[in-house]
Amino acid sequence: MVARLVIALFLGSLAAGCDKKPPAPAKPVSAGAVKIVALKPDTATPLKVGAKVKLQAEVAYRLLADAGVVTLVVQLNDKGLAQESQAIRRGEGKATLAVEFVVPEAKAIQVYTPLQALGQKSTATVDARTYKVVVR
Repeated sequence: MVARLVIALFLGSLAAGCDKKPPAPAKPVSAGAVKIVALKPDTATPLKVGAKVKLQAEVAYRLLADAGVVTLVVQLNDKGLAQESQAIRRGEGKATLAVEFVVPEAKAIQVYTPLQALGQKSTATVDARTYKVVVR
């Protein structure tokens, strides 16, 4: 009798385990926070097709890991136009990043500043701005 009860409880626990859903994929861990505090040229100034632009970004960050990197990425859709990275340490700080590129024919260009902890493969910690592009 006791053996039947133990077997019934065991089989019941196996059946209950079959109804469980697999765990959801882990979301990327936050590296902290990042914010573009200044851009030169200002985003209110449209960029001209064919012009060589020196873009400078001042970025404020708060890194939760011991070490990481903040990056300035300029791109058109998914095509990278320019990129610069700077290694940073835990805590709050500011970084100034600069890149040069020739403005391609487009309606707009995106600027991103992702923040990644050392060893982190992807990040959702990013700030972004967009420049309008005009024909000369």
